[in-house]
Amino acid sequence: ELMKDTRRDSEVLTAKTMASSVRDVYPDWLESYIQGKKDTAYESLLRLLRRFAYRHGFVQRTPSGLNEKLSNLIVIRDEFAQSFKMTYSGFDASEVYNTDETAFTVTVSHAP
Repeated sequence: ELMKDTRRDSEVLTAKTMASSVRDVYPDWLESYIQGKKDTAYESLLRLLRRFAYRHGFVQRTPSGLNEKLSNLIVIRDEFAQSFKMTYSGFDASEVYNTDETAFTVTVSHAP
């Protein structure tokens, strides 16, 4: 749930964030996991969480040449959202089609 909430809120998901959540939500499991791992427990947990995230479609994507700071990207995202809302908020819900991964065909008949 943490992973989906983080993605939905457009926040950065890290193995450290997930480790904190595991510590808070599953303390008994964490205690049994770290037994016998001595000095490698934390790194082992982070590696496990990274693999879990990858297996569930949460991958770290770092475009090469990207020099924008996260705060700048958040400003750009928010400005776009505001512009989008101003442009399209006048449409009634019945006039809006969600075309994300949805195919539809429109047939237009021409008058003779």
